Amino acid sequence: ARLEATTQEWERRYKYLEGDRDLFKDLYSEASTHAARLATENAALEQRATIAEGQARDGLALIRGTFEEQVRKLREEAEKWRGLAKVFMAKDERTDDEVRRRAALEPGLREENERLKQEAEVVRADMEKMAAIVEQMTAQR
Repeated sequence: ARLEATTQEWERRYKYLEGDRDLFKDLYSEASTHAARLATENAALEQRATIAEGQARDGLALIRGTFEEQVRKLREEAEKWRGLAKVFMAKDERTDDEVRRRAALEPGLREENERLKQEAEVVRADMEKMAAIVEQMTAQR
């Protein structure tokens, strides 16, 4: 009876251990599957991170190059405008008040000149008529 009780106790312990073994086996299998899935996800994430880093690096280089080119062009244009401003300032310094005064009077003088030309034409026509009359009078004497 005691042997039978001991045998039953050992069989019960054996079944309990088999259950524990199966549980640990299932847990190990799940952990292995989970680890493999995580390793696959990690590899995919590392690949995506590498691609993103490359795109960011290349994109930054492209943007930096674009802005550097724009800055270079703007500096060149600013230098061109500075040069023109220097030319105009030098010309302004060389132009004295008398030249400015005469330039301001120019439109009025141009109109007066045209008016005087027309008057001169009228006077010339009158002189030609008078010369013809004087010639006629001289010829009649």
